[in-house]
Amino acid sequence: MSAGDNGADPPLLAGIRVLEWADGTAAGYAARLLRNLGADVARLERRAPVDRDLETFLDVGKTVVDANPGRDGLLSILADVDILLDDHAAGARAALGLDAAALAVRFPTLVQVAVTPFGQTGPYRDWRATDVELACMAGLAHLTPRDVSAPPGSTVPPLKMPGALVSMYAGASAAGAALAALLARQDGGPGRVVDVSMLESLIPTLRREIALYEYQGVIASRFMRVWRLAPWGVKPCRDGYVFLQVVERHHWAGLVEMMGSPAWALDPRFEDAEYRYAHRAAIETSMHAWLMTQDKASFGWESQRRNLPFAPVNGMADVCRIPQLQARGFWRAALAPDGRPCVVPGSPFRFRTQQTAAPAATAGHGVTAAASASLPLAGIKVVDFGHVWAGPYCAALLADMGADVVKVESEQRLDVHRRQGPYPDGIPGINRSGVWNAQNRGKRSVTLNLATEGGRDLARRLVAQADVVIENFAPGVMQRLGLDYAALAQDNPGLVMASLSAFGQQGPQCGYVGYGPSLDAWAGLDAQTAFADGSPNALGGVFPDTGSALHAAVAILAALHARKRSGAGCYVDLSELEVSVLMVGDLATRALAGGEVAPTGNAGGDHFPQGVFRCAGDDAWLAVSVVDDTSWAGLCDVVGAPAWKGDPELATVAGRRRAAPQLETRIGAWCATRNAIAAMGELQRAGVPAGAVYNVPQLLSDVQLAARGYFETVHNAETGAQRVYGALWRFDGNPVPINGPAPTLGQSNREVLARLGLGDEHVRALHAARVVY
Repeated sequence: MSAGDNGADPPLLAGIRVLEWADGTAAGYAARLLRNLGADVARLERRAPVDRDLETFLDVGKTVVDANPGRDGLLSILADVDILLDDHAAGARAALGLDAAALAVRFPTLVQVAVTPFGQTGPYRDWRATDVELACMAGLAHLTPRDVSAPPGSTVPPLKMPGALVSMYAGASAAGAALAALLARQDGGPGRVVDVSMLESLIPTLRREIALYEYQGVIASRFMRVWRLAPWGVKPCRDGYVFLQVVERHHWAGLVEMMGSPAWALDPRFEDAEYRYAHRAAIETSMHAWLMTQDKASFGWESQRRNLPFAPVNGMADVCRIPQLQARGFWRAALAPDGRPCVVPGSPFRFRTQQTAAPAATAGHGVTAAASASLPLAGIKVVDFGHVWAGPYCAALLADMGADVVKVESEQRLDVHRRQGPYPDGIPGINRSGVWNAQNRGKRSVTLNLATEGGRDLARRLVAQADVVIENFAPGVMQRLGLDYAALAQDNPGLVMASLSAFGQQGPQCGYVGYGPSLDAWAGLDAQTAFADGSPNALGGVFPDTGSALHAAVAILAALHARKRSGAGCYVDLSELEVSVLMVGDLATRALAGGEVAPTGNAGGDHFPQGVFRCAGDDAWLAVSVVDDTSWAGLCDVVGAPAWKGDPELATVAGRRRAAPQLETRIGAWCATRNAIAAMGELQRAGVPAGAVYNVPQLLSDVQLAARGYFETVHNAETGAQRVYGALWRFDGNPVPINGPAPTLGQSNREVLARLGLGDEHVRALHAARVVY
């Protein structure tokens, strides 16, 4: 049987066949993204039932085949497949004689992508984990809920990410890896075997927290404000909650005006960001009475009217009513797997494809057959106009896959992250930011002043030689600069260009402004970041930005694949709001059907017991989940309660829920006397998903990540050694090395401009005229 949708995305992956041989959400979401892009997706029936709303969301448009076709039946299916997505534990397929090596021999062009909690190698390769354990072990739960008003050591437990966000995010990573391998195959190369660790995919969301520890020895936690901003965070208002994020001076001025310019706020010292941060408690206390007169919807509208990046904290029902999502056709009518009519979130992309293909000589550089034996994107040229988070991280992902990325920047408008710490030794400098250096590693920097016609002309000439352009300015900026897709494609019809913006390039709210944390509020993530019956809060990580970067990479790779066939380029309009909603698409699907979507804390719908329990030590915690009979029996043995195994009342999830106080008290008592990391290992050896709540130093010293060589040390020109997160994927069992440190400002001017035919004397003249600046 199959489930249909009425999506209107161009079939960039037409003719590509995907088999989803998996039970988990990550592989299911990867397959859904590929289906949205035009691939023909079949999946084996899952061995265990999943939540109905999750199944509806994941399986729209897929064909479902027999769950147990047998070895020969599976081989018959694979004979016609381009991409295999699976989530089997390391070694599980080998027992069937269907391991990656065997399939690579039998089907040399098959792309095989395994997306598992910890990857196919290392001491944790056979460990089990749900989203709760992964959020804890990735350091995200240690940061969530954000900015808790309580001292370290309090009893406020860490909190998982909302919905199935962790798995969806890792699924986007797997989809990108699959398409990179597919692109490399197109020039006659072999299929690739790709290993995606869900844990490793999550860690780049903590780049700021990692840099804080590396450069300043600060261990970020949910009891501190990681960003030195004020006002900041989720605040109560008359009918709910709103989110404030004052980053720039004009944000503060606009907020003061919104408040009616009260005398206390007119103190000129508050114009200084550091002064506001030092007095954040007093400022936010003074604002409270005014906020309690505000309705969240009108607050959001009024702040956007002033171009302020504030937001209502939307529940899922509110999200379903956002006019922009309706206008862009984000909600799509479909048929659920059981044949029911339903409405689901669609795709976060809007595409515009070139009608005229590029001539063969100028259709883009592409991936050569020789290059396909190394990194998948070797030979691809990318121009990165991105700033802050989303655009630069998208370009960095392509750099990690082997692309040659040129970062266009200028002293005339320095990237926010070049101007923000943490800095080593606390010494500021435009080449010293730990965050900027982490997410711009492996690139080259050219300084083109786009405020000048000469700078814009050089940018156009640079793009004429490129395959991909990435930008995340506000809608309309690139057009005003004469660097929009229509203009650039005139000289480069094979160009693939992606624009990442908060609300998308078109629609009634396309001009709304937002940063990643405010988009969490718009998309319903903050409302779900709460304990049961608790108040909303901000979550750890920066998911709208990094998630949008991952999704944009997926779209870019699909467009490059299509260009191989047609020679035609493509424009990608990505909405970060839509990406954010998509990553909790099961919750949105429930709300669209009229279901209640309430926060559940650390509980799991189909799992019990599941929770985060305090361990011995300062702010030490352990996540534990019972997901099946094996993990239930293992938990009973480890905590010393063998009688539980024989109790028929406890043999079911419903029965265990009825006995919740007894079970959770016993588990809590067992955890309370133990080291969290040691207890994690003991439970995992018994088949129980368990994960210690890591802080950054524990993350950096984790034995699994060390065994896989995940963190790398690069040497920056001005900061020396810096430890940074690694690439998200392993191709054919090999880790992907980082292609060098981040560049200093303008470091590659000479070599990049030489590619445009400019000699040293010409470049010096452009420097003097502040065109190259």
